Amino acid sequence: MPVFPLDLSSTPYAVRIDQVDSNTSYIGKAEPGSGEAAGVWQIQRITVSGTITSIEWAGGTDEFDKVWDDRVGLTYS
Repeated sequence: MPVFPLDLSSTPYAVRIDQVDSNTSYIGKAEPGSGEAAGVWQIQRITVSGTITSIEWAGGTDEFDKVWDDRVGLTYS
């Protein structure tokens, strides 16, 4: 199970966590009340391969301009 780099107790954001399988998870943050189809999300992908855990940003940036519903098809770096 991945280790999430997110302190849920102190964040003022709405948070979504999608663990699609044992090696891949997505974390999204946005303003409370944001729709999942709105381009207002900051999304990370966390992947585990052996002993290596990688954390990458959707679009290679931490901007709040992604669509949560599109998380699987986005490019990460």
